[in-house]
Amino acid sequence: MCTDCAPRVCRGCGARVPRGDQYCTSCGAPNTGRQPSETGATQTAQPAYQPPIAPGAPGKTELQDAQENKGMAVLAYLIFLIPLLAAKESKFVRYHTNQGLVLFLAAVVYGILFSVLSGILFAVSWRLGLTVTSILGLVGWVFTALAVIGIVHACKGEMKPLPLLGGITILK
Repeated sequence: MCTDCAPRVCRGCGARVPRGDQYCTSCGAPNTGRQPSETGATQTAQPAYQPPIAPGAPGKTELQDAQENKGMAVLAYLIFLIPLLAAKESKFVRYHTNQGLVLFLAAVVYGILFSVLSGILFAVSWRLGLTVTSILGLVGWVFTALAVIGIVHACKGEMKPLPLLGGITILK
């Protein structure tokens, strides 16, 4: 088998790790493992440049937390209360619960403003009210798009902020 295409063996736990993966899916160790030979013995991979670990880079516990709690993190964008109560010790779930809560509150504020503005515009002119509320109704789909973006980040195990609203922190 071609040594460039062969999966690697994790130095931490001995599990096979695909060559493109940065971290072992079993133990979370960086993928700098050995390549298995055809005879079963392992050969040490050529030493490669290892950049220093950046601050905030996922360590073993963060990766394990993300792997174990992806379902709860996805649920945080649909019903934020359940993950808040069920997995409050998980930093990963807490982060996505905060994002889901901020998104929910922004959607509620938008809904209230939309209703008030619609009522005023329909009282002034039926055509003006219909035109403006149709356009503002389409803008409301932005919240659905942001929820999908958050769910994708949660499924990937990432803690990336949502566009527009991601910098707001309610839960710590």
